[in-house]
Amino acid sequence: TKNWLIKNLKNKSNIVNVEAVKFEKIKTFGLKKYYSNKSQNILVYLDIDNNSNIKTLDLLKNIKKKIHIYVKPHPSTSISKFKTYQKYGNITFIENEHLPSRFKFGFIIITNSSSMVFSAHYNRIQYGVFTSADNFKMSPLDGHNRYFHNLESLENLLNKRKLIKIN
Repeated sequence: TKNWLIKNLKNKSNIVNVEAVKFEKIKTFGLKKYYSNKSQNILVYLDIDNNSNIKTLDLLKNIKKKIHIYVKPHPSTSISKFKTYQKYGNITFIENEHLPSRFKFGFIIITNSSSMVFSAHYNRIQYGVFTSADNFKMSPLDGHNRYFHNLESLENLLNKRKLIKIN
């Protein structure tokens, strides 16, 4: 954006770099205190895009091993849209803004276009980005090899990093 502005504006002295407030909040988000590489829990951050969310949950409900999955919907999404997934014993929805105080997780799954990838990356927390086979890779961080699109590729990602065994 800055390069485009420099190229196209007549008065270049008015260009000022600013950080997005949203990303400042994400950087300081206290996620690290909940992370433990010994935990077998998976934390999932859903996006504002319900199609992506449904595909993510459809994938996760098929994990055979008894791993507990905690799902944090996007703040602007009604949790009632996901009630059908609460029948799966390994999926728990976190309905309030904050994570439970004694909660620990060992891996985060982030949907394709969610900005929560910044928090995981910034805090050096193990994460994977789910992108369905019929969608573009839209993660705001580029150049990482943490994408997965099905259970097999998720399992490969976890095995490569010597993390949670899902099957």
